[in-house]
Amino acid sequence: SVIMYEVVKVLRFCVPKAHTKHSIRNHSNMHNLGNQEVVPALILASRQIRNFFADKFRPYGIGVEQAGALFVLQECGPLSVTEMSNIMLKSKGTISRIIESLYQKKLIEKKQDKEDDRVIKNIITSEGCEKIDLIKSTKSTFLDVFYNAITKSEKEEFLRILNKITAKMR
Repeated sequence: SVIMYEVVKVLRFCVPKAHTKHSIRNHSNMHNLGNQEVVPALILASRQIRNFFADKFRPYGIGVEQAGALFVLQECGPLSVTEMSNIMLKSKGTISRIIESLYQKKLIEKKQDKEDDRVIKNIITSEGCEKIDLIKSTKSTFLDVFYNAITKSEKEEFLRILNKITAKMR
């Protein structure tokens, strides 16, 4: 479905958070994993990817989760905290903190829902759209690392395996 495509597009910016930058950067690279188990290798790779994106987003003054939230709002339109929580697979508390940070930066605004005045909808501002457009204009430079590392068939196999693993988690 279109919504799932948009969610997958956004989730590439929302990998699990690393405990510390130094705990990962002190490892030379993934080639040293050798015969380690799959789960620790996935966790390490996830942390390295998250740190990679955090470094790339830093010049834009936003974090990985904030960028993910902006992408969701730009693609899906106005959303409540609950709706964003469901899309981004993060707790409502985490989404609330992300929203508050984006609000303070004037990248989103909060508006009462017209149909239910108890609900607050979060809306990306023109400044937020400009920020996302700027990130999108340079996105290929940081995604090239992933596109150039594996072939098309390796990518398809990798995604097939990831989907198989995550399907078991539902």
